[in-house]
Amino acid sequence: MRKLLFIITLISWSCLSHAEDKVGMFEEKIVVNNPMQTVLKATKTMAAAASQGNDESEEVTITGEDKLKLTTKKPLLELKENMNDAVPAYNITEERLLSEAPTVFSIWSQDYSSVMDSKQVSFPCLKKLVKDKVVTFYPQTRGEVITSWNLVITDNKGREFKKFKGTYVLPNNIPWDGRNDKDMIIDVDTTYTYIFSYIDVVGSPHTIVGNPFSIDAIAHQEKNGLVVTLSSRVLFDPSADDVQIKPDAMPLIQEVADEIKNYFGLPIEIDAYDDNTTTANAQAEIVSNLLAEKLIVWNEQIKTSGHKIRKQKPYINVIVRNR
Repeated sequence: MRKLLFIITLISWSCLSHAEDKVGMFEEKIVVNNPMQTVLKATKTMAAAASQGNDESEEVTITGEDKLKLTTKKPLLELKENMNDAVPAYNITEERLLSEAPTVFSIWSQDYSSVMDSKQVSFPCLKKLVKDKVVTFYPQTRGEVITSWNLVITDNKGREFKKFKGTYVLPNNIPWDGRNDKDMIIDVDTTYTYIFSYIDVVGSPHTIVGNPFSIDAIAHQEKNGLVVTLSSRVLFDPSADDVQIKPDAMPLIQEVADEIKNYFGLPIEIDAYDDNTTTANAQAEIVSNLLAEKLIVWNEQIKTSGHKIRKQKPYINVIVRNR
């Protein structure tokens, strides 16, 4: 009986050792494989191993560690901001600027037609004041081949004032700036005439007399400054008892003011020439007052003087000292 008990005990011990060996094998697999899957496999294997040894099953608990770590990333914080919210409420708007502006600037908030009607606005459509080019000649022949040609400009006394000439080739047009070969400028309120002549290839002369022309106002650059020469006859009525500006002369005064605006701030002088010194002074004073009003300057900023002449027709020089 004792021998039988010893044999049963030895067999049981052998089965338990074999089961422990299996458990050790599955513990190694737990380290390598997924822990959760390993626990399930180990349980099934141990149950099978135990059933092979004996019919009794033993509960085995296996503990493990999950090496998979969960990581989280916080999303960027989006700040919705309106830059206009940072602008102070006291910033002056266009409407407030117009409402608080001086009355002299309030015209800009009105209709633009009133602005264009202002006396301080230039009028480029006025063309009575001659600048840069007095006249352009367009000489023509009757189709002959020419060998030489001449264009002579004469004054009201028939004296030669300016001459253009050439050979063979006749230009399409000849512009004239109003100066002669001595750099003298054309006189206002004076009649000039031009004569065009040429000689053809057979030696026959041809002459064409042009229509007379004159100018009432001219702006020309001289050594002492920019000079605007005006005809007194165009500005004033010589038959009137007192010196008064003609109503139809106001556009010409406007043109003179527009030309002077290009040199704003420079000294201005007005010299009037007439056969009567008193009349000349009065004319210079009237022109000075009109220009001061249009240029928005004090009358004292414009110097005036009258001069007596006899041989030449009366005229007025407005001088801007730009040199």
